[in-house]
Amino acid sequence: NSLISVIVPVYKVEKYLPQCVDSILAQTYRNLEIILVDDGSPDGCPAICDEYAKKDNRVRVIHQKNAGVSAARNAGLDCAQGEYIGFVDSDDFIAPEMFEALLSLIKKYHVSISMCQYRHVRGVTQGKDALSFKNDSTDGVWPVKEALHVVLTQNNYAGFLWNKLYHRSLFNGKEPVRLDPAILITEDMLAVVQCMLNCGEVAYTTQPYYGARINPDSVMNSGFSKKFLTDLIARRKFTALLPPDLSEIAKAIYAERASFFLCSAYALKLKDAIPYLKKECRKHSVEFHDRRKFFPLKDRIRVWGTQVCAPVFCRLWNLLKAIRPRRDVSG
Repeated sequence: NSLISVIVPVYKVEKYLPQCVDSILAQTYRNLEIILVDDGSPDGCPAICDEYAKKDNRVRVIHQKNAGVSAARNAGLDCAQGEYIGFVDSDDFIAPEMFEALLSLIKKYHVSISMCQYRHVRGVTQGKDALSFKNDSTDGVWPVKEALHVVLTQNNYAGFLWNKLYHRSLFNGKEPVRLDPAILITEDMLAVVQCMLNCGEVAYTTQPYYGARINPDSVMNSGFSKKFLTDLIARRKFTALLPPDLSEIAKAIYAERASFFLCSAYALKLKDAIPYLKKECRKHSVEFHDRRKFFPLKDRIRVWGTQVCAPVFCRLWNLLKAIRPRRDVSG
């Protein structure tokens, strides 16, 4: 009967918030504390949060001035009372079984973290069926190094906070884990790595209990800007924490991300960012070369081109990209 605190940062998601909160209230595991952190949202979200608090005594609302998603999550962590901590983004939704399944995995394998897969979803009205549950799903436990390798390299789990359940002690140890408000991209992966490094094993299920909505207004899909450069800050921080073999993999991924950001900076003519990104592209060229076979061909070409002759290559790359259908900022 352990209490689970579910932290939901809320900002400008008026049309998605009801589905999000309803999906949490509908959990088959009932012993929940749902913390809605209104991060100074300028739309109808504050009122929606307050209405849910009136309807269900499991819902708590924090209203604060806008300080970003990391500050909102930190506010939730600071007041959470549950033995276990979960996160849900306010433009997403979850399957009714999610927290019951994740807690069951923690108990079954005697671990401090469990995680599930997720599905990208579109639209406002899609429900549980959009998650496409697997008939042949499996669960198990990974040693922490293998689990870290998975969140670094596999998109079906990835380094997000929200498709996982954590024992409270991972955030409130001698050195409490909190999110850095100055890091706007990949800030959650840094926190996930910090938590996992305090574990021996991590449990998992292949069921996609989490629905991650493709929201065109989100930070990740609003178009490249300088805020994306904080991704590299987060990667430097968690790379320094990883054991040597995983650190080498993280450095190779860093080189790929830096090359993508450099091409984007040329496309948007962010002249003050280009010299910095040129330097970052060359920083881990050896590690990328040693692991180049693990990356798609387009990534290998981009990393090579940005390291050999960035000004010419990036202009050609952006020209070719412009004539193809627009994708989100991750690719």
